[in-house]
Amino acid sequence: MSVPDDPNQTPRAVASSPEVVPLRSPWAMSFWDWFKGLPAAGQVAIAAVAIVFGISLLNTVLKLVAAVLSVAVLAIILYLLYRRYLIDGGSSSDG
Repeated sequence: MSVPDDPNQTPRAVASSPEVVPLRSPWAMSFWDWFKGLPAAGQVAIAAVAIVFGISLLNTVLKLVAAVLSVAVLAIILYLLYRRYLIDGGSSSDG
């Protein structure tokens, strides 16, 4: 069953084409349907929990970044002190 090519027909996107991306994944659509089925109080409660969870996650990530930066600064300071007093200090004669 082959269909002849019609030059006036607009090309259709093929589902297996990499250019065609669904707007939402199936689990996101099913979650959205479930969320919309909740009463208003339930939607507010779920949104509040999501906001608290998001802020907590952001707080944790920022604390982790601050800790990594603190360790990096401490390592640089210790390296500079090591170089100044142990490596350079042993080769110089002060008198």
